[in-house]
This record gives sequence, C-alpha cells and structure tokens, in this order.
Amino acid sequence: MGAISQPRVETYKVGATIAKGQPVKKGSTDRYVIPCTANTDLAIGIAKSAVTLGTDELVEVCISGGGALGLAGETIAAGECLVPKADGSLEKANALGDTHIAKAMEDAVVGDLFWVEVISGHAVAADK
Repeated sequence: MGAISQPRVETYKVGATIAKGQPVKKGSTDRYVIPCTANTDLAIGIAKSAVTLGTDELVEVCISGGGALGLAGETIAAGECLVPKADGSLEKANALGDTHIAKAMEDAVVGDLFWVEVISGHAVAADK
C-alpha cells in the first residue's frame, strides 16, 4: 500500500443504517446522512464506521480531500474513479451521468475494505 492521505472527517446523525465504507448522501436535513443507492446519487462522503439506525446515532463521514476505506462492490483497480452502487458499495464509474465520489488508491475485490481518496462528486462526461 502506498501513501494515503489523512481523512477529513465530519460527524452527522444517521437517517438509516449505514455500513463501514458506504458512500452517503444528505438525508432529510443537512445534519443527517443516508446510504447512497444509485450511481447518480450526490454523495457527500464515505462512512468511516458502521452505524445501526437509532435515536440520534452519529456517524463520522470522510469528506472530499482526504482518504477513507471504501467498500468494494466489484473488482476495482487502483486509479479507477468510483461511484455508489445500488447495494451501497462502490463500483467503477462506467456510464454517462455517474457521479464520482472516490478514486481507488489500491486494487480490491468484492467485499474488500480498501483505500480510496474521497473526491468532490461530479458527473462523468461523454468522453470519460
């Protein structure tokens, strides 16, 4: 494993059960997050730990500009841009309109927690 940047972390309340390494998006209000479930979701970061939904539960979210452990939803190679998958894991960006949340910093296979660099979400252009 190469050098990984330190996480930039914000704390949010959870609006749904979240797994470690799942990309998350804004929930019902600005201070709540829920798991992303589509490659076009506007992810704000990646959950640093697993949290089961409960009264005022908190989750640390790694935000843009830092490293995080992401949950692989398929085989991924270092350097690939990643998007949320329907099951809440990460997959390679592969379609027009996909919204990036991270870049793989190492190779991974399904179910791995692997190092990613969290990036600001932006849609994949036609010439990706």
